[in-house]
Amino acid sequence: MEHDLDGAYTLLSEHFYYFGRSPMELPEHLRPIIHEGRAHKSDKNDPYVEAFVEWITSEFEPNRL
Repeated sequence: MEHDLDGAYTLLSEHFYYFGRSPMELPEHLRPIIHEGRAHKSDKNDPYVEAFVEWITSEFEPNRL
């Protein structure tokens, strides 16, 4: 835990979706959000935010480990 929380950009949340070793396949209409390569800040996924939130909240319950 110390290692996870020692960075300047640690993300903490009480609302999350964790899939562990069982990742879920994205529906076809959301696949353009999959990024190959190194991550960077971008607004390319902005058009998919509403559709993604609708999909994940309708299919899965948050905060399940």
